[in-house]
Amino acid sequence: MLRTLRFVQVLATDFVLVAEGRGLLRLPEELVAELALQDGELLAAEVGAVSVQLTLFRDFLKDNWIALAPAIRWRFLEAFLRRPLFAVRTGQVLAIDPEIFAFEAGDQLLLQLADRGLSRVLYLYRLDLPPTGSPQKPVSSPSL
Repeated sequence: MLRTLRFVQVLATDFVLVAEGRGLLRLPEELVAELALQDGELLAAEVGAVSVQLTLFRDFLKDNWIALAPAIRWRFLEAFLRRPLFAVRTGQVLAIDPEIFAFEAGDQLLLQLADRGLSRVLYLYRLDLPPTGSPQKPVSSPSL
């Protein structure tokens, strides 16, 4: 039996950023324009071992929710809203709780914008290692 492997192409744009303060990142104008980000834009975080994935709430809402039963829709929304939430602040600043993903002023980070179907997802990585004894605190996502 022959199997066909399917590869999903993920288009990504990388930005190397320097943290302005503890947990504070100024988002590049190119990214803000590309995503049409507004002050107060809501993002949900999903933390992994070496990165944090940020999903825009408005992209989450773009899915075909009418195809699902109301109880199932609610379950997905509830799971999304249980994630740590952040908002874009005035001046294109994103403040990330250091308990979720720690970085200090001057730390270099990689912010990657990836297209996944209807969604645009941001991945944030540290380019320098955290000090010994202070690993990133993993945050588990609620199961659906």
